[in-house]
Amino acid sequence: MKNKKVKIKNRHILIEKVKKHPRLSTLASITLIVIAALVVIFVISTNIDAAEKKEGIESFPESYRPYLEELQKKYPNWKFVALYTNLDWKYVIDNENVFGKNLVPKSYSDRWKNTKPGEYNVEVDSGWVDASRRAVEYAMDPRNFLNYIRIFQFEGLSYDEKTNNKEGIEKILYGTEFYDRTVQYVTSSGSTVTMSSKYSDLILKAGKTSAVSPYHLASRIKQEVGPFLSHASISGTVKGYEGLYNFYNIGATSSSEPMGAIKNGLQYAKDGKGASEQTKAKYLIPWNTKEKAITGGGIFIGSSYIHLGQDTVYLQKFHVTSNNRRRTVLASIYDKCFSSI
Repeated sequence: MKNKKVKIKNRHILIEKVKKHPRLSTLASITLIVIAALVVIFVISTNIDAAEKKEGIESFPESYRPYLEELQKKYPNWKFVALYTNLDWKYVIDNENVFGKNLVPKSYSDRWKNTKPGEYNVEVDSGWVDASRRAVEYAMDPRNFLNYIRIFQFEGLSYDEKTNNKEGIEKILYGTEFYDRTVQYVTSSGSTVTMSSKYSDLILKAGKTSAVSPYHLASRIKQEVGPFLSHASISGTVKGYEGLYNFYNIGATSSSEPMGAIKNGLQYAKDGKGASEQTKAKYLIPWNTKEKAITGGGIFIGSSYIHLGQDTVYLQKFHVTSNNRRRTVLASIYDKCFSSI
């Protein structure tokens, strides 16, 4: 699946002075669960003895605590968890600040862009240029984003039976045609099937099966196909791909052909683009029902990212855990531009 060009705000690492540990870097990844309870996992790159580790907000460096305490007052059900990485801040930034590794829109001011001779305003991808070291540092410092809007890039993306429920999914789907809606789909022969389940039922089931947060799956669906059931990726009526569905636009790589990206995604829904029989069975391909598409796509998302230790959007962007499959665009779950540095 091609990486989306989304404008990001990330936070994760900070420089801290801790007793017995001079100038240690701190990575914080918060995992919060959107609707009912919030689990916030901060990744701390500090060497610390097990006996020194505490729980909750007390486990964080002091510079985090005022922000987290304010959030806790407003959202008492949110849970903040520190995860120690033992990574050094300078080492992380040095490895992230490599030409072409983190991109920002060319339209951004120079403070966001790499201005080195020969690299300044060079388009790594159409309209996208290399980010400055300062931008990378800003994006990777969690303290810049400890508020009730920006924190969601640290939302825990694994399934949690204690917090994930149908009511929460419906709240996410509110304002779309998926909200409180019984599922219908078209078969390859053109007949219409009406299920007894609603979209929220399928998404919750997909979350349980894939071990991925159904809140994340619902949000991904909204992001990928928008609020309307008529979107070509899920209409089941695209010529040559009748009765096929791709709710997450997996494999929908860009193409100069009209509707090329949509067709590429539907080709994946059809045969996995040449995937092995084992892979197709794993992801429930072909996605010739909406249930198979929602669940199979969820399994793909889980096995490709979340279950590899990339349990937050932040961790899917920055390489601070093992086995990362990274994205190049300096962007977050919020499709908004950077604020000024």
